[in-house]
Amino acid sequence: MHRLSVPVFALLCATALSSFRGESADLAALPLQPVGALLDRAANDSDPAVAGIRETLIARARADAAKPVIRRARSIADIETSRVALKPTVANARPENRETFALAMFDADSGSALSTELPRLAAAYRLTGDTALRDRLFAQLAELATWSPLQRPGWTLGSAGSKPLPPGGDGIWLGTGWHLRGIADALDLLPSDEIPADLRTALDALLDREIATILADWRAQRPWFVKNPAPASNQWVLPVEGLVRASLHRGALREDAPPALRDAYDFGVHCLMQSLDSQGSLGEFREGLTYAAITVKGLLSSARAMARAGDDRALRHPFLANTGTWFAHHIQPGGFLVNAFDTLNGARDQLRIFDNVFAEIVVSTGNPHALQVQRTRGLTGNHTDALIAATIPGSLAQPPPLFAAYPTAARIVWRSSWDDSTATGVWIRGGEAGDRHDHQDRGHVNFIIGRQPLLIEAGALNYATPGFGVRFRGVPGHNVLQVGDPSPEQMTVAWLARAGQILDDAHRSAPLTVHRLDADGGGITIDASRCYAADVVTRWIRRVEWSGERMRVHDDVVLAQPDIVLFRWHTGEAPDAPVSQRKDGLDIGPVRLTWETDAALVTRVEAAPDATLRARTISEHAVAIVRSREPVTEFSLTTTVELAR
Repeated sequence: MHRLSVPVFALLCATALSSFRGESADLAALPLQPVGALLDRAANDSDPAVAGIRETLIARARADAAKPVIRRARSIADIETSRVALKPTVANARPENRETFALAMFDADSGSALSTELPRLAAAYRLTGDTALRDRLFAQLAELATWSPLQRPGWTLGSAGSKPLPPGGDGIWLGTGWHLRGIADALDLLPSDEIPADLRTALDALLDREIATILADWRAQRPWFVKNPAPASNQWVLPVEGLVRASLHRGALREDAPPALRDAYDFGVHCLMQSLDSQGSLGEFREGLTYAAITVKGLLSSARAMARAGDDRALRHPFLANTGTWFAHHIQPGGFLVNAFDTLNGARDQLRIFDNVFAEIVVSTGNPHALQVQRTRGLTGNHTDALIAATIPGSLAQPPPLFAAYPTAARIVWRSSWDDSTATGVWIRGGEAGDRHDHQDRGHVNFIIGRQPLLIEAGALNYATPGFGVRFRGVPGHNVLQVGDPSPEQMTVAWLARAGQILDDAHRSAPLTVHRLDADGGGITIDASRCYAADVVTRWIRRVEWSGERMRVHDDVVLAQPDIVLFRWHTGEAPDAPVSQRKDGLDIGPVRLTWETDAALVTRVEAAPDATLRARTISEHAVAIVRSREPVTEFSLTTTVELAR
């Protein structure tokens, strides 16, 4: 147990506050500082960048205050007249389950909104002294104090095949954590003597009820993520965050804390540490950028609150210490992102969607690489942490390393420089048994030179996209091996489970071996042999070598039975880009593909959909397809990718 004594903790905070005002500030001390004190300093900062974010935050808070208080919905009709939208997926539920499911989703969505609105109202009140903002905040808090529980059961009833709820329901969920985060963050920013006594009493009672509910549901294993432990999941993390934050606000670390309250806190921390241990020690997250942004916020919120109360166990964990660097390594040249997994906002020029999470990483961990991304990529945000991060001297930022190999959620990332307009960028996927929200992408290679994407993947816009399971998540969406040559429209789930990659723990692993990774490029090997059915693929080894100018990919395939061996090469070119057939390859616009093999080949160029090249829409691009002319059992192919000169 690493709890700081109160005098030592206070001394650290005081030292951090004084040193941070100078250029010699220690970023590592930043998470220990009271958020109110940090915000007070931002209130008087005359720097134009700080002032701009401050005014944006206040304006957003005034817009929040103008919205109606979110009242608890008791029916679908109530939802339809509220400002929380009715989920379209309600239509998929069985008729007898629709209202229960709709109300559970209402609770989750209201929590998501209020986790941002409540602390923003509190921050704007602290910055301006405008009591209208404070009173609007009190009105929403008073309403929430009447909700019991914050997250109602029924969130697992969203499909026609959903099983009936067990007698105790399906338990705590996202709305639990989001609501408690919003309440705790708001209370952290409010002077305690300004909270009306009756509201304080009601909120204390709410926190006590939620602590009891979380513990009861956990012990009864009502949620699926407890029954089948999934500590890496956001569905585990957010209720645990709620337990930690609520326990701290009720005084779990005070000397006179009731033993039951301290036990509740310790249980929450135990579950939180399980979550941290389930992720990579280099800061890598198992589910890609979008789900990382959701989950890491809960981990940061808990760790920072613990540290400010004198318990630094979570904050010292290597995952949190390094995750800012892992987030930074998603930035590729030309405005692109590493959009592996279900990265639903990972198209070109969408980095700003993640501006608030970069701010939260900076303020919660002091990561200098996340700060560098903020400053060099013009990320701002409209949350409290965005304003606080803007006050940090830019001299404390450090460029992230140009390359890294991440064993968890196996991936290689590489850049030739941090100049997005001229650098070359590479990312390559392996695979690990613990990957989640993943695609059939083991062995995928991505290659960008400056603003020219040579090789891309299909990406993902949302789960409702037509053909999502095949065109985007399946092998047709990636630069990987496919066995057989049916069109994507002919591919069934059963077919993908045999001739495509199999997404279960026994088949997810694709070990990635680094032979060289340096400023000039790299060389790696991926063994994806076990990612396919054993009676289909016996061996697929991919060796990749690259420099700033070209990439060479050697594939060695052995099949259990003769079949067509096929590879796709998704280019960043439009479907109508000029195509030049060469004796040993193709030019698609400026992208040159050259093949070396002893086998007879057939090549073609097709249009394919993607959520990579343009934000918030499905676009199309040209994909080169190369396959064996005849069924084979052994096949070797070397592909060189470069710009035609």
